[in-house]
Amino acid sequence: MTTRRSQVAVAASATLLNIAVAVAVNLLTSSWSWLIFMILALLSGAWIGVEGWRAAPKRPGGQRREHATAPEVEGSFVPRPELTTPLVRALLGGRSRKVGITTMLTGAGGFGKTTLALAVCALDEVQAAFPWIYWVPVGQEMTGAALAAAINDISERADGQRPGLTSPEQAGIRLGGILKDKGRCLLVVDDVWTPEQLRPFLAAGRGCTLLVTTRFSELLPAGTDPVKVDQMSSPQARNLVAGGIPLPTELSDQLLDLTGRWPLALGLANGVLRRAARDGADVAESAKRLVEQLSRLGPVALDVTDAARRTRTVAATLESSFGLLGARRERVVELGIFPEDTEIPLELIELYWQATAKLTPDESVELCRELADLSLVSQRPGSRGLQLHDVIRSYLRHECGAGRMAWLNTVLLEAVAARLPGPDTRPISWWRLPDSPEYLWRHLSYHLAGAGRQDEVTALVTEPQWVIGKLRKLGPVAVAEDLALVGTADATELSRFLDQLGHLLTPTLPRNAVVNALAHRLPEKPAFAELRKAAVAEAARFPRLVSAQPLRDLPDPALNRVLVGHDGGVVGCSYSQAGDWLVSGAYDGLRVWDAERGQLLHLIADTDHGFFSGLTLSANGRLLAVEGSDDKTLQVFETAGWHPVKTLTGHRSWLTSCCFSADERTVITGSDDKTLRIWDAESGRPVRTFKTEDSVEACVALSDGRILGVEGWRAKIWDPSSGDVTTLPSTRSFDPNGLAVSPGNRWAAIPGDQGVAVYDLEWLTRPPRVLHHHPELTCAVFSPDGGTLATGSRNGLIVLWSTASWRPTGKILAASEINELAFSPDGSVLASAGDDATVRLWNPALAQLDRPATSVNTTIQICRADRAGTWFAVATDSAIAIYDPKSMRVQERLEFTDSVSMLEPVGTSYLAAQLIDQVVICEADNLQASRTLEHPSELMISGLSTGGDLVAVTDGRQVVVWNIETWEPPVFLRIGPSGLHKAEKPSRSSRRIRILRGLNRLARRTNIRRLRLWFARRLRVAIQRSGFPSVGLARDGKWIAVAAHDEVLVTSTSTWEPVAKLRTAGTVNGLGVLLEGSRLVAPTDERVYYWNTTTWQAAEAHIDDSVLTTANDVDVSLDGSFVATVCDEHTVRVYGWDTGDRLTELRLDDDLTGVDWLPKNRLAVVGKNGVYWFDFLSGSEDSPAR
Repeated sequence: MTTRRSQVAVAASATLLNIAVAVAVNLLTSSWSWLIFMILALLSGAWIGVEGWRAAPKRPGGQRREHATAPEVEGSFVPRPELTTPLVRALLGGRSRKVGITTMLTGAGGFGKTTLALAVCALDEVQAAFPWIYWVPVGQEMTGAALAAAINDISERADGQRPGLTSPEQAGIRLGGILKDKGRCLLVVDDVWTPEQLRPFLAAGRGCTLLVTTRFSELLPAGTDPVKVDQMSSPQARNLVAGGIPLPTELSDQLLDLTGRWPLALGLANGVLRRAARDGADVAESAKRLVEQLSRLGPVALDVTDAARRTRTVAATLESSFGLLGARRERVVELGIFPEDTEIPLELIELYWQATAKLTPDESVELCRELADLSLVSQRPGSRGLQLHDVIRSYLRHECGAGRMAWLNTVLLEAVAARLPGPDTRPISWWRLPDSPEYLWRHLSYHLAGAGRQDEVTALVTEPQWVIGKLRKLGPVAVAEDLALVGTADATELSRFLDQLGHLLTPTLPRNAVVNALAHRLPEKPAFAELRKAAVAEAARFPRLVSAQPLRDLPDPALNRVLVGHDGGVVGCSYSQAGDWLVSGAYDGLRVWDAERGQLLHLIADTDHGFFSGLTLSANGRLLAVEGSDDKTLQVFETAGWHPVKTLTGHRSWLTSCCFSADERTVITGSDDKTLRIWDAESGRPVRTFKTEDSVEACVALSDGRILGVEGWRAKIWDPSSGDVTTLPSTRSFDPNGLAVSPGNRWAAIPGDQGVAVYDLEWLTRPPRVLHHHPELTCAVFSPDGGTLATGSRNGLIVLWSTASWRPTGKILAASEINELAFSPDGSVLASAGDDATVRLWNPALAQLDRPATSVNTTIQICRADRAGTWFAVATDSAIAIYDPKSMRVQERLEFTDSVSMLEPVGTSYLAAQLIDQVVICEADNLQASRTLEHPSELMISGLSTGGDLVAVTDGRQVVVWNIETWEPPVFLRIGPSGLHKAEKPSRSSRRIRILRGLNRLARRTNIRRLRLWFARRLRVAIQRSGFPSVGLARDGKWIAVAAHDEVLVTSTSTWEPVAKLRTAGTVNGLGVLLEGSRLVAPTDERVYYWNTTTWQAAEAHIDDSVLTTANDVDVSLDGSFVATVCDEHTVRVYGWDTGDRLTELRLDDDLTGVDWLPKNRLAVVGKNGVYWFDFLSGSEDSPAR
């Protein structure tokens, strides 16, 4: 019913919008102002959106959703309804949660928190409410990169892509975004010990329901639902300790008293009794001995709140179990060297016990099975590994002692080293470890440190072959985990490199491809010289992509760190007075970061006010003012606890600016209601109001109490004490975008569309000095010493200016439009708030003056090369550029008023560009010379295809074919009951197409370029979703194929007679001509079809269908040997056509949109940052391995 109602609502919306558009068209025939065009654009955009939604493929209603579940409960489980009932109620309650936390379990170790959480996750009602349940074991020792790796594991399970984030906070934020997109998710975080461990999951919890188990109640943030897990009830405890074993009531009651009904002790006691029953011993006698051992501890009943008594109870119960093992007791103690919450591979235990006690593999397997029976270890069904409970592990480590622990670690390491392939060398070549078990690659450094071999750890973690091997097998986070164990300069430098680019070095398929990525990414620094040399040599053994020029996505050398977490563009950022934290704001709320480590400290989500317009911090950092975009208010926070203390209301429209007075006693706000208001910061009451001629877009309080602001295109000064207003000399053509005042109030800088206007505030009558070096500026800030002015721009360029010479001294390239800049108090770090939802921290001392200006807002949508490789064409929204593939430089550009939606070469001399309702045929060596092919009925077109001298498009009802050799009127092909046939004249378009055509014409008549392009982009999307048939021309132009629903119709272009009718099992989504025209390809939702264009019989292909159906663009090399794709994972991949094997891949920090092969296996890839040029090399896999 809900779905049907929503569809009815959409249909009604479409009807109303059609009426509104028609009214707007009628108004346009009159002499109404240009504002109508804006109304038209808004209505058109909404209408196109609805139409696109209706045309988009829908998910079948009965399709079953995937499920992710928690691990199963191990062993016997005793139900505890007094705990599960309130826990389930809290999970399913649906009440408002600020950070997505509904429930937390508290209690000391061994009380069954993990078991209870597992049991709740297995309940039908919980699984019905949460289709996706993800489980993360943490434990006492998991911190830093190891914690980030655990979070990345969940991201990979949920999204299919593994982030390479080495910061737990960044990983948690990324996970939160993924889970939010999936819908109803339950994230269970088991055994949290510290606030630092919990913090990343609070960030992740914003996108899901979060269930955390912890033994420390003080970790619980306000607003959660804690469920206290303590001792079992008597019936539950009796059920657990007996477990189906006949036991006298008196003995059972004694055991309950002596164990304090503590689940861990009860489980251990049950293991002893089960062992006795299995061996045929007297169970009652075994229970008596256990009672005697526990009675020696003191009082008859255990007080579970006494931690010391709990420890002694565990010791006594364990010793009772150990007594059953005899001489094998020491083997259990030896397990204390392994890390907590980690599965220990059975084959490693076999090797270990062979070295310590000469046990055979069979004896080790039998002992492990016995330990599991005694509940001393846990073993998942089907697993070849063991895991220790943290309480038992702690006892074993205490029993073992530090000296013996170091010796046992050495024994394990020497046993492993003895089995390494190759000669026995010192230092040991640990990178020769076998791929399995993976445990050793993950935890070798842990055991080296445990053996006291710290020098070996220090050398190993930066050893090139170890870094390469670990990166290839486990990814960058595992490498960072090793680096965190040492503090050398080389380790610190490599760790910083992974912080910057680890997300591009995640494990690849094939695995060796990530080594090639490492070789590309490592900067040429002395610290990386050996690693870079080794990576280049290793990558040369395999097929790879080698960049022909420096990669366009390499970070600026001045980049320190990227803070990721906001859902949209970050509109503001500011440092605290001490520089220890940084606050950033976006529409989704506020985030407070540790300025040194980039760690997320606080998350203030917003659901009521819409943090959008900006934020301002008082000089002493005590108060933060945040402009609300939706409710015309200003919220004031105290930064000590990050709680709102005041909400200033009174403006009749949205806020446009705000600042604190120099003495921080008042707050000043500007609004679109054309007022400037002054408020008392303590009471929140208005003190004074200035009426303005225009809205005040930016304001700063000067040290003498006056207010400097930007009103419209003018700079003004308001004096609150006298009420005087002073207008400063301005430039009418200058469109301002912000305001910055230097310390000491000497200079004021106003960034704008033509550069930055600088006022000398000591000479207010002088006109500003306008620096035109860089246009389209969006923000500005002075350094704390006043010697530097930093400006940000729409194209992502940050420029540093000397205030002594007013000339640029350095440039920094960011990844997106810059919305705000902020210096740290000491001026050593510059923070930029970007439109790409990030805050980037830069070192201004590393800014380089020779950085080229670039644009981040002109994503290349399409690329095509001529088949001879003499030119390469790319198209942005409204322009075409021709590159020379040899020099990789632009030769010529051509601008259009409409959006360019497709490009195709016509032979080697011409380039066809499809606009909305016409095709422009350009001379490839002279773009300014062109001819236009217009539809006779001026209809919208789609599906450009070329072959020989023919150019074909479709207008939704028919196919239009031009011959550019004769330039005669086009031929029209129409799909009818009998197939594809030639029509004498074009048919009329549908009413919807005619309206869109009319709207496009009207948009063209405006003089607002952005409006035209905005409309054109949305119109292009509507065309792509409107179900236009696909068209494919033979390379020589001898036949044309047209897709019609579930069949492909092929017609001769010489006779216009049918050639073939090809059937598919689903609607065809596109057509492609591959392998020099020998194959016709048609993808559907179910599969991809291939036909031989000579026989028109089905042809085999070894490429997996998903390779083509999930790619943004696909191209086959000129010799037909390789297939290249680009996809949403920011990755370019190369496959073998004959085998279908993925030969290599490379992840780029870019949104990739197109790929094209050129001669000699050169590959051009395009995206947001421009054109990437690669050479594909086959490698020498038969060379000796390193």
